[in-house]
Amino acid sequence: MAFMISTKLFHINTPQVVYEVFEDEVIIVNLDSGHYYSTVNVGMAIWLDIVAGCSLAEMLRKLKQVYNADAQTLESSVHQFLEHLQREAIITVQSVAQNEDEETVALDQSTPQAEGQPFEQPTLNLYDDMQDLLVLDPIHEVDDSGWPNVPLNTNS
Repeated sequence: MAFMISTKLFHINTPQVVYEVFEDEVIIVNLDSGHYYSTVNVGMAIWLDIVAGCSLAEMLRKLKQVYNADAQTLESSVHQFLEHLQREAIITVQSVAQNEDEETVALDQSTPQAEGQPFEQPTLNLYDDMQDLLVLDPIHEVDDSGWPNVPLNTNS
């Protein structure tokens, strides 16, 4: 008899969060906070897995195929990175029910380390130097003078 277990799926917190994938970097913008972020290497791989709708087990399996790291280091690093994304309100988490047999198969498959690239702790670099500009509402504040344009306070 298969039991139902909960697995986590991660979603980009749209429409507040937008991103652009470049050749070797992802730039992420949180329009609510005005912060923007960058991530590369392992962080970029995790981000692309989030975009693809991968579960945590799928992310870990894919990373193990590419990076040379023990399971505990890999799992701990990925959890920390995902928690950081959640704290910054960049992603949301959804728990979904899944047959235990399906999850067990996903977690128990032996995954060879194909390329063995060196593993680096995934990082999320935070920038707030454009915060004032990014929190402006570009849809309603644009006029002939362009964007960004901070409206003048006429209540003086």
